[in-house]
Amino acid sequence: MTVSMTRQKSILHIISNGPPLFGGAAHQAMHLSEQLSNVGIESEFISIDDVNVQSDSSKIKRIYGGGLGGLVAVYKYIKRIDSRVVMIHGGVKRLVILSLILPRRFKVIFKITTEVEIKKINKSNLIRIVLDYRGVFVANITNIQCKVKRNWFISNIPRKLLASHADSTGSSDISTKYIVIGAICPRKRTLEIIRQFLDAKKTNTVASGCHLYFYGPYTKSFAEYDFSYIESVFELIRGREDIRLEGNINLSRMKFSENTILVHSAESEGCPNSVLEFLNLEKPVTVSSNLRQNFPSKLQSFINFVDQDNLFSEPKTPANGAQQILDELKYNYLSNIKCVVYSLQ
Repeated sequence: MTVSMTRQKSILHIISNGPPLFGGAAHQAMHLSEQLSNVGIESEFISIDDVNVQSDSSKIKRIYGGGLGGLVAVYKYIKRIDSRVVMIHGGVKRLVILSLILPRRFKVIFKITTEVEIKKINKSNLIRIVLDYRGVFVANITNIQCKVKRNWFISNIPRKLLASHADSTGSSDISTKYIVIGAICPRKRTLEIIRQFLDAKKTNTVASGCHLYFYGPYTKSFAEYDFSYIESVFELIRGREDIRLEGNINLSRMKFSENTILVHSAESEGCPNSVLEFLNLEKPVTVSSNLRQNFPSKLQSFINFVDQDNLFSEPKTPANGAQQILDELKYNYLSNIKCVVYSLQ
């Protein structure tokens, strides 16, 4: 196929709570844009925010508040710009409305972020008719079939984290470090994870020298912020040196030692960046079994799935070989998007 190079190929991403706010799907979209740039596709962003903030990037158009007013603002912005591919990162209601009102010259890609979104689509004949008639491409990061005609099984693309044989301070300490990444909130089961860790220490299931670190925000910068819950977390860990809340930091600048294990347990979740990043390092990853179906089938064999209430019960094996599979999934993801964008030329 001959491709004209006279027009810049581009894509518009619609996200929620983009940087500096804490939105996992938004951060993944920003990382995806870097990968797309490498294959000749530039990105712009609209961020629909729960908190009113100033943009820290010229590429992000910020809209405070959702609802009908927010969607009208999104629609007007899309009509003004040059991008003819719109990628919506989560939000089935947002997807259906924009699919109905946007002119057909705009191609739509919907990136599923949670299993709840698949269930909404699968349970509604009307939604599926709209998406199929409109020619929406669904990028599915889970292992659950989405009952639409154009369904891609893909994976989020992990950032490159750093690994080292010593921790970031150069210490030779070989005690196991358990890492939890994500906002401090009830859905992420922060309190339950801490209690299980403390119980595991009491029963000597984990060694006395083990530490538990949480990386993620606990200030009012994300939609699920709950002051009383965070106060309960601080009360539970008060005076302890082996459990620390590190806050929202740039993990790509850290080095994770050989003895690091990622723990991922939530009441509900999609396919989080943190799990893929640690799989890419081929380090041990523990995930509660209620979340198994949220991961692409090709990655499941590399993950230590355990009972939701028994996270620290057994030795965890490294994810040897996961990096190659992640590279294959990444290539598939980028190729699908590239085909949609280039088809407009």
